[in-house]
Amino acid sequence: MKRKLYPFILFSLLSLGCAAQHSLRKPTANRFGAPGVENSTGYSGTGANIDVVYYRCDWTIDPSDATKNISGTVTTYFKTTAANVAAITLDLRKSAFNNAALVPKYHGVTCSNSFPVAGNVNILTLNLPAIIVTAGTLDSISITYSGTPPAVSGQAEGYQRGESPAGSGNWYIYTLSETYEDKDWWPCKADMQDKADSVDINVTVPNAYWVATNGKLVDSAINGAYRTFRYQHRYPIATYLIGLGIAKYNRHHRGTVNIAGTNVPVMYYTYPNMTGATLTNALSKMDVSKTELAVFSDKFGPYPFASEKHGYYQHGWGGGIEHQTFSGMSSGSMQSWSIIAHELGHQWFGDKVTFSTWNHLWLAEGFAKYAEVLAAELVPATGANPVTHLGSIKATARATNTTPVLLSAASIASSNTMWTAANDNAVYQRGAMIVSMLRTMMGIPDFSGPQGLPQ
Repeated sequence: MKRKLYPFILFSLLSLGCAAQHSLRKPTANRFGAPGVENSTGYSGTGANIDVVYYRCDWTIDPSDATKNISGTVTTYFKTTAANVAAITLDLRKSAFNNAALVPKYHGVTCSNSFPVAGNVNILTLNLPAIIVTAGTLDSISITYSGTPPAVSGQAEGYQRGESPAGSGNWYIYTLSETYEDKDWWPCKADMQDKADSVDINVTVPNAYWVATNGKLVDSAINGAYRTFRYQHRYPIATYLIGLGIAKYNRHHRGTVNIAGTNVPVMYYTYPNMTGATLTNALSKMDVSKTELAVFSDKFGPYPFASEKHGYYQHGWGGGIEHQTFSGMSSGSMQSWSIIAHELGHQWFGDKVTFSTWNHLWLAEGFAKYAEVLAAELVPATGANPVTHLGSIKATARATNTTPVLLSAASIASSNTMWTAANDNAVYQRGAMIVSMLRTMMGIPDFSGPQGLPQ
């Protein structure tokens, strides 16, 4: 995220707090969940006795609805990691969805469910009507729900509604789940060490609207006044990287970039009020990412999501967020060479390889920040001076001498404790200088070509 390598390095860092692929793990000790349900490595401790395989998300959303309601059904496919599973826990915002519309079903049978009355209340416990006896069983559970996600609270965004410009009738919905706000709008297991292997995202909206989300659009069938968009994403993904944008988008298809023999479609979605010189400038700036896509693929390994797409869509928050395959961007971010490069860099660092806990956020942000330097150095069309850009990063890093790059437990307690100026400077600027140090240790030619930068 932007806030207002080489393969050897990438895979070596897996041992320093990264999670690249779906895997079975031994659960850690119980923290917050239901009695008798051991908890996982995620911050809330949910879902320890399951390993998530796939989510199917079916949502109905109308941006013009002043209630900001979301309704639908999320089906979670999982493998049990223990024998005799009688209950499952997931993350969901109690204050928004603990109502009569919340109906979990297991093989068509309604499950009893509950939230804690104290402590971490946003843990949904689902009591199965039949025990899953054997560990390693592939199974599923569906949760139908409806409600109004919470308003913005400091740095906690979640699921929000807006209009651009005011009075235009051009309403939009956007989501931003980093850090803990995925649960604010959908039930999931929020644990970066348990990525789903794939996800289907099906969203029904009034047919004046278009849906931006992860993956490949496979259908957009119109049914009367509504249209259902069906997207498929067939790569491992953390829950906070699943995102939605719904607006009366103008769509800009900008051709393809060939990456290791695969033609990657490039596209941008913009709000109707982005027009004229602003739109022209944004398209020009974002088109530089097509060159960066090839350059970064050369340095970091092929673009991780080549069979689906690369692009940016406009949303209502003031920065950029690296939603896998399709980064959410403000209007200003779409015109910023550094944010464009930063969010693209995240597709490798943060998305393909995800830090295992929020303490290790620098592994995403430090590399993405340094991707800006590489873009300035290797892609002249950015118009940026790499020495100047690295110098600015270095100056801020040196001035940040009391905040560790490895975030403390207190720092990651909430989005508001994590996204502070001091922490930002540590994980972005100091994190980038760690990457610069690694580059020096490895040697300039091995890391990024012959030109090089002063360190």
